[in-house]
Amino acid sequence: MTAAVRTFHRYRPVVSAMALGVAQSAYDYVAEHRPAVDLTDWAGKLAGTRALILGAARIADRDPADGTMASAAKIRATRLAEDLTTAAVAHFGPGARWEHPGWTSSSATRARSSSWRAPATSSGSPSPRATCTGGSPMSPRPDGRLPEPSGVDVWHIRLDGAGWPHVLDAAERGRAARDHRYAVAHGVTRTVLAAYLGCAPADLRWTRGKHGKPEFTGARGRWRWNLSHSAGHALLAVSVTAPVGVDIERVRPDLGPVALAARFLPARRPGSSPARRTRPRPTTGS
Repeated sequence: MTAAVRTFHRYRPVVSAMALGVAQSAYDYVAEHRPAVDLTDWAGKLAGTRALILGAARIADRDPADGTMASAAKIRATRLAEDLTTAAVAHFGPGARWEHPGWTSSSATRARSSSWRAPATSSGSPSPRATCTGGSPMSPRPDGRLPEPSGVDVWHIRLDGAGWPHVLDAAERGRAARDHRYAVAHGVTRTVLAAYLGCAPADLRWTRGKHGKPEFTGARGRWRWNLSHSAGHALLAVSVTAPVGVDIERVRPDLGPVALAARFLPARRPGSSPARRTRPRPTTGS
């Protein structure tokens, strides 16, 4: 037991250093993207915590049985990580919910791949997560709006969270009352589109085109989007450069090609035989 306690005390400074790294990352991100923010106080706290962790590590190496400083360093570092990241979010608006602000692929094509979680519902139910891949770098705008897609942004939405009936219109609420996944898909869709356009989700209005696709009118007419959902997942495509379409279907292993053919293909005529695959006869030149 004593050996386990000594090992535990030695690892506490390691955990403290990891927490300090989280705090330092939040500090660096604010310093880079919001240079006008005064970070003097946070810089002092980072330096003090770093010195505390270093001292705790030296004590743990010298006497692993003494865990007093290691415990103090862990508490201080984890609290600093929480406080600094929470403060950092306040400087960025809704766009700060992106877990990975941006990355550049090794090729010439710039892409983004980020996750986004909507605010928790008032009932405390888990909110759905939407993951986006698209054609523009993920860098939140100063006003918190999502940047316009340079090509097509495709969102993968998990439908296992809580729905948001308060953002839906009357027609959507009627169906949402009977279909929870519909409520989640359309609630997230409205929230994502509103984040692009800088408006309230409930204020969005659109019409249906001749093929049934949703269309904005007026100043928002250049925004094109399409939604598809199946089972517990949905896809949302968004673009400002061209009309878009998207489709998702659950793979059903119990539904084979023979059953599909029997349902959708016309029956054979009486006396006909099944089609057979034949090899083309070789031809010879004259």
